[in-house]
Amino acid sequence: MLPNLPATPFALARSPFTVKVEDVPENAQEEFIELINSDAAKTDFSSKSISQFWIGCLQTYPILSEIVLRLLLPFPTTYLCETGFSSLLTIKSKYRSRLASDDDLRCALAKTVPRISILVKQRQAQPSH
Repeated sequence: MLPNLPATPFALARSPFTVKVEDVPENAQEEFIELINSDAAKTDFSSKSISQFWIGCLQTYPILSEIVLRLLLPFPTTYLCETGFSSLLTIKSKYRSRLASDDDLRCALAKTVPRISILVKQRQAQPSH
């Protein structure tokens, strides 16, 4: 059974220009009125993804954006958590069973691509005696 969650934050995240002003929390109503009357915001909403739109609104509409981003935050974090568990299962397979997998897991989950050629150039092939 789903919990009884108010529908307004979800509607505000998905389609903010269809929500009634009185349904928005009182502390965010002034920002909401500015948002729905902004042609630039309407253009941005139609051309960007939902998360990109609300991240872009953080400076202009901080209270409203915070309400929506708190709602959207669990989805990427759940995805990242599942990715981490999947990577850990791969690292801790029967072929690579080391006790310390911190560094391997950090590399597997990093978004930056390592520049192996630069790392190799910094190391000397055989150290002199």
